[in-house]
Amino acid sequence: MTVKELAAKTGLIKGSLDNYLGVRASIPPADVAVKIAKALNVSVEYLVTGEGIEEKELKNEVMKNFYSLPKNMQSAIKELLKAAVERK
Repeated sequence: MTVKELAAKTGLIKGSLDNYLGVRASIPPADVAVKIAKALNVSVEYLVTGEGIEEKELKNEVMKNFYSLPKNMQSAIKELLKAAVERK
Protein backbone atom coordinates (compact mmCIF):
# COMPACT_ATOMS: atom_id res chain seq x y z
CA MET A 1 0.00 0.00 0.00
CA THR A 2 1.33 3.42 -0.88
CA VAL A 3 1.30 6.35 1.51
CA LYS A 4 -1.26 8.02 -0.73
CA GLU A 5 -3.52 4.95 -0.48
CA LEU A 6 -3.04 4.83 3.29
CA ALA A 7 -3.96 8.51 3.52
CA ALA A 8 -7.16 7.87 1.58
CA LYS A 9 -8.01 4.83 3.68
CA THR A 10 -7.42 6.61 7.01
CA GLY A 11 -8.63 10.08 6.11
CA LEU A 12 -5.26 11.47 7.20
CA ILE A 13 -3.17 13.96 5.26
CA LYS A 14 -0.38 12.35 3.22
CA GLY A 15 2.12 14.88 4.59
CA SER A 16 1.31 13.82 8.16
CA LEU A 17 1.84 10.17 7.25
CA ASP A 18 5.12 11.09 5.57
CA ASN A 19 6.22 12.65 8.87
CA TYR A 20 5.39 9.46 10.77
CA LEU A 21 7.16 7.25 8.23
CA GLY A 22 10.12 9.40 7.22
CA VAL A 23 13.73 9.57 8.32
CA ARG A 24 12.81 11.83 11.22
CA ALA A 25 9.82 9.68 12.07
CA SER A 26 7.61 11.34 14.64
CA ILE A 27 5.27 9.39 16.87
CA PRO A 28 1.62 9.81 15.97
CA PRO A 29 -0.99 10.52 18.64
CA ALA A 30 -2.89 7.47 19.85
CA ASP A 31 -6.02 8.19 17.81
CA VAL A 32 -3.96 8.46 14.64
CA ALA A 33 -2.08 5.26 15.45
CA VAL A 34 -5.43 3.48 15.83
CA LYS A 35 -6.57 4.73 12.41
CA ILE A 36 -3.34 3.57 10.79
CA ALA A 37 -3.49 0.18 12.52
CA LYS A 38 -7.10 -0.37 11.44
CA ALA A 39 -6.30 0.60 7.85
CA LEU A 40 -3.40 -1.87 7.80
CA ASN A 41 -5.38 -4.54 9.66
CA VAL A 42 -2.80 -4.82 12.45
CA SER A 43 -2.76 -3.93 16.13
CA VAL A 44 -1.31 -0.68 17.45
CA GLU A 45 1.10 -2.87 19.41
CA TYR A 46 2.34 -4.31 16.12
CA LEU A 47 2.92 -0.79 14.76
CA VAL A 48 5.00 0.08 17.81
CA THR A 49 6.89 -3.16 18.45
CA GLY A 50 6.60 -5.21 15.29
CA GLU A 51 5.11 -7.97 17.38
CA GLY A 52 1.56 -9.10 17.80
CA ILE A 53 -0.11 -11.02 20.57
CA GLU A 54 0.64 -14.33 18.86
CA GLU A 55 4.39 -13.66 18.81
CA LYS A 56 4.41 -12.67 22.47
CA GLU A 57 2.43 -15.74 23.47
CA LEU A 58 4.78 -17.97 21.50
CA LYS A 59 7.86 -16.37 23.07
CA ASN A 60 6.35 -16.74 26.54
CA GLU A 61 5.54 -20.40 25.91
CA VAL A 62 9.00 -21.14 24.52
CA MET A 63 10.70 -19.42 27.45
CA LYS A 64 8.46 -21.17 29.97
CA ASN A 65 9.37 -24.52 28.44
CA PHE A 66 13.05 -23.60 28.28
CA TYR A 67 13.23 -22.66 31.94
CA SER A 68 11.40 -25.83 32.96
CA LEU A 69 14.31 -27.88 31.58
CA PRO A 70 17.24 -28.97 33.74
CA LYS A 71 20.20 -26.55 33.72
CA ASN A 72 22.43 -28.91 31.71
CA MET A 73 19.82 -29.06 28.92
CA GLN A 74 19.42 -25.27 28.98
CA SER A 75 23.18 -24.93 28.54
CA ALA A 76 23.18 -27.38 25.63
CA ILE A 77 20.36 -25.51 23.90
CA LYS A 78 22.16 -22.19 24.38
CA GLU A 79 25.28 -23.64 22.76
CA LEU A 80 23.26 -25.03 19.83
CA LEU A 81 21.58 -21.67 19.28
CA LYS A 82 24.89 -19.84 19.47
CA ALA A 83 26.42 -22.19 16.89
CA ALA A 84 23.39 -21.86 14.61
CA VAL A 85 23.52 -18.06 14.70
CA GLU A 86 27.25 -18.05 13.98
CA ARG A 87 26.67 -20.27 10.91
CA LYS A 88 24.08 -17.94 9.34
